[in-house]
Amino acid sequence: MPKMAWSTFLKSHPAGHRHLVVAGVPIDTDEDLGSRHLQTLHGRLSKLVSRLAPEGAYSITIVRQAGAPEIHAAFEKSRDANRLAGAVGARADNGPSDTNAPEASSRWGSRQFFVLDEATGAAIAASLATDRELNQRARGTSARRAGP
Repeated sequence: MPKMAWSTFLKSHPAGHRHLVVAGVPIDTDEDLGSRHLQTLHGRLSKLVSRLAPEGAYSITIVRQAGAPEIHAAFEKSRDANRLAGAVGARADNGPSDTNAPEASSRWGSRQFFVLDEATGAAIAASLATDRELNQRARGTSARRAGP
Protein backbone atom coordinates (compact mmCIF):
# COMPACT_ATOMS: atom_id res chain seq x y z
CA MET A 1 0.00 0.00 0.00
CA PRO A 2 1.23 3.53 -0.54
CA LYS A 3 3.25 5.63 1.79
CA MET A 4 1.37 8.87 2.39
CA ALA A 5 2.24 12.35 3.60
CA TRP A 6 1.59 12.62 7.35
CA SER A 7 -1.17 15.22 7.06
CA THR A 8 -2.88 13.28 4.27
CA PHE A 9 -2.74 10.07 6.27
CA LEU A 10 -4.28 11.72 9.35
CA LYS A 11 -7.07 13.29 7.27
CA SER A 12 -7.80 10.02 5.46
CA HIS A 13 -7.92 7.77 8.52
CA PRO A 14 -10.23 8.64 11.43
CA ALA A 15 -8.99 8.88 15.01
CA GLY A 16 -9.22 5.58 16.81
CA HIS A 17 -8.86 3.61 13.55
CA ARG A 18 -5.17 4.17 12.92
CA HIS A 19 -2.20 2.60 14.65
CA LEU A 20 0.99 4.27 15.88
CA VAL A 21 4.49 2.97 16.53
CA VAL A 22 6.68 5.58 18.24
CA ALA A 23 10.47 5.48 18.14
CA GLY A 24 11.99 7.56 20.93
CA VAL A 25 15.36 8.93 19.80
CA PRO A 26 17.78 9.65 22.65
CA ILE A 27 19.96 12.69 21.93
CA ASP A 28 22.56 14.73 23.76
CA THR A 29 21.21 18.07 24.94
CA ASP A 30 23.82 19.83 22.82
CA GLU A 31 22.91 17.85 19.70
CA ASP A 32 20.85 19.56 17.01
CA LEU A 33 17.30 18.17 16.88
CA GLY A 34 17.41 18.35 13.07
CA SER A 35 20.68 16.49 12.91
CA ARG A 36 21.86 14.23 10.14
CA HIS A 37 21.72 11.38 12.68
CA LEU A 38 17.97 11.88 13.18
CA GLN A 39 17.40 12.00 9.42
CA THR A 40 19.46 8.81 9.01
CA LEU A 41 17.37 6.99 11.62
CA HIS A 42 14.18 8.20 9.91
CA GLY A 43 15.49 6.85 6.60
CA ARG A 44 16.40 3.47 8.10
CA LEU A 45 13.02 3.10 9.76
CA SER A 46 11.28 4.08 6.51
CA LYS A 47 13.26 1.45 4.59
CA LEU A 48 12.46 -1.17 7.21
CA VAL A 49 8.74 -0.41 6.99
CA SER A 50 8.92 -0.54 3.20
CA ARG A 51 10.67 -3.93 3.38
CA LEU A 52 7.90 -5.21 5.68
CA ALA A 53 5.49 -4.43 2.80
CA PRO A 54 2.49 -3.01 4.69
CA GLU A 55 -0.90 -4.08 3.35
CA GLY A 56 -2.52 -0.76 4.24
CA ALA A 57 -1.57 2.88 3.91
CA TYR A 58 1.11 4.25 6.22
CA SER A 59 3.10 7.38 6.99
CA ILE A 60 6.31 8.19 8.87
CA THR A 61 7.33 11.55 10.32
CA ILE A 62 9.74 13.13 12.78
CA VAL A 63 8.07 14.78 15.77
CA ARG A 64 9.95 17.43 17.72
CA GLN A 65 8.10 18.45 20.86
CA ALA A 66 9.27 18.90 24.44
CA GLY A 67 12.00 16.42 25.28
CA ALA A 68 13.75 14.07 22.90
CA PRO A 69 12.57 13.84 19.29
CA GLU A 70 10.48 10.89 18.15
CA ILE A 71 9.84 9.20 14.85
CA HIS A 72 6.18 8.27 14.39
CA ALA A 73 5.07 5.50 12.06
CA ALA A 74 1.31 5.43 11.53
CA PHE A 75 -0.55 2.56 9.91
CA GLU A 76 -4.04 2.01 8.57
CA LYS A 77 -3.98 -1.67 9.59
CA SER A 78 -3.10 -2.95 13.05
CA ARG A 79 -1.28 -5.97 11.63
CA ASP A 80 1.14 -3.67 9.79
CA ALA A 81 1.85 -1.74 13.01
CA ASN A 82 2.27 -5.01 14.88
CA ARG A 83 4.77 -6.30 12.29
CA LEU A 84 6.95 -3.22 12.74
CA ALA A 85 6.53 -3.37 16.53
CA GLY A 86 7.58 -7.01 16.53
CA ALA A 87 10.60 -6.30 14.34
CA VAL A 88 11.92 -3.55 16.63
CA GLY A 89 10.71 -4.86 19.99
CA ALA A 90 8.14 -2.12 20.63
CA ARG A 91 5.72 -2.49 23.52
CA ALA A 92 2.20 -1.20 24.13
CA ASP A 93 2.27 2.36 25.43
CA ASN A 94 -0.50 4.67 26.65
CA GLY A 95 1.22 7.79 25.36
CA PRO A 96 0.78 11.29 26.72
CA SER A 97 -1.95 11.93 29.25
CA ASP A 98 -2.92 15.18 27.47
CA THR A 99 -5.84 14.10 25.27
CA ASN A 100 -5.32 17.19 23.08
CA ALA A 101 -1.77 16.15 22.15
CA PRO A 102 -1.55 14.90 18.54
CA GLU A 103 -0.08 11.57 19.66
CA ALA A 104 -2.54 11.04 22.56
CA SER A 105 -3.69 7.42 22.72
CA SER A 106 -7.35 8.36 22.31
CA ARG A 107 -6.53 9.34 18.73
CA TRP A 108 -5.07 5.91 17.91
CA GLY A 109 -6.48 2.41 17.77
CA SER A 110 -3.18 1.24 19.24
CA ARG A 111 0.09 2.86 20.29
CA GLN A 112 3.44 1.12 20.75
CA PHE A 113 6.83 2.51 21.78
CA PHE A 114 10.49 1.60 21.47
CA VAL A 115 13.79 3.41 21.89
CA LEU A 116 15.64 3.91 18.63
CA ASP A 117 19.11 4.07 20.17
CA GLU A 118 22.48 3.35 18.55
CA ALA A 119 22.15 -0.43 19.00
CA THR A 120 18.67 -0.59 17.49
CA GLY A 121 19.65 1.75 14.64
CA ALA A 122 22.67 -0.45 13.89
CA ALA A 123 20.51 -3.59 14.00
CA ILE A 124 18.06 -2.04 11.53
CA ALA A 125 20.93 -1.05 9.21
CA ALA A 126 22.41 -4.55 9.41
CA SER A 127 19.06 -6.20 8.71
CA LEU A 128 18.55 -3.96 5.68
CA ALA A 129 22.05 -4.75 4.40
CA THR A 130 21.64 -8.51 4.83
CA ASP A 131 17.91 -8.79 4.11
CA ARG A 132 17.42 -10.53 7.47
CA GLU A 133 15.28 -10.07 10.54
CA LEU A 134 16.59 -7.82 13.30
CA ASN A 135 18.93 -9.57 15.69
CA GLN A 136 17.26 -9.88 19.12
CA ARG A 137 20.53 -9.25 20.99
CA ALA A 138 21.28 -6.12 18.96
CA ARG A 139 17.93 -4.64 19.99
CA GLY A 140 18.71 -5.23 23.65
CA THR A 141 16.19 -3.49 25.88
CA SER A 142 15.16 -0.87 23.36
CA ALA A 143 11.45 -1.16 24.15
CA ARG A 144 11.87 0.51 27.53
CA ARG A 145 10.70 4.08 27.68
CA ALA A 146 13.35 6.46 28.98
CA GLY A 147 12.46 8.79 31.83
CA PRO A 148 9.34 9.07 33.97
